[in-house]
Amino acid sequence: MRLRQDDENGRCWRSPGDLDALVEYELGKADLYPKQDSPVVDIERFIEKHLGARLDQFVELEPRIQGQTVFRLGSPPLVQINKSYSERADEDGGVAHCRVRMTMAHEAMHIMLHSHLFTTDSSQLPLLDGDLGASVDTLFRCEEIGIEDSPRRRRRADWREIQANKGMAALLMPKEHFMDTVEEVCERARISRHRLYPDTPATRRIAARVSELLLVSKQAVSIRMAELELLVPPRQEQLGLPEPDDDEDNFA
Repeated sequence: MRLRQDDENGRCWRSPGDLDALVEYELGKADLYPKQDSPVVDIERFIEKHLGARLDQFVELEPRIQGQTVFRLGSPPLVQINKSYSERADEDGGVAHCRVRMTMAHEAMHIMLHSHLFTTDSSQLPLLDGDLGASVDTLFRCEEIGIEDSPRRRRRADWREIQANKGMAALLMPKEHFMDTVEEVCERARISRHRLYPDTPATRRIAARVSELLLVSKQAVSIRMAELELLVPPRQEQLGLPEPDDDEDNFA
């Protein structure tokens, strides 16, 4: 299999816009694009039915490994989720459930973006597990699942992990659906979407409600809002209008 070189470093790099377009297309093709009356992306069905991969959510992995994807010659990709994370999600729900969904979406993006690659990176260790057979080509082990984009993360992360994280956000929060959801939540809360400033009480309330509706973390929602330019840019002069009080919020 030939490594397609899209830049001088041999990376098959996709822009945020390309990732959004890819995810919108694949979710539509799979007939799994979320709607306002069913807003949560069915990530398990997407992996198993649309991508044709095997999914095992209860695998004994090293504590630091949240999930991994195995690409094998002649076999479907295998997505494995750390058993401890899945059990915690079953027991506690909430943040733990969001973490598992984010991990599955991250691994799904590895399949969509990187199934054609054979890694030679020493940080991507070969899998020597007889239960999976001898024809293992590539193993992506994912230690930390998050979508924050910081210089520190960029320096230490494999470019494929950065792409999978960016794609994960697009997959669980597809652009058009996400923007419509934010708009609807703002209308119900009687908060103008054009008055969402970074890290204000009103914006945090909106992010919390959107996270509940889409089953993703509040942090992921906040970052996605910033990436899609749904927040007023820093230092832009405010309108001088008072923010609504908490008791004005009405999400019913």
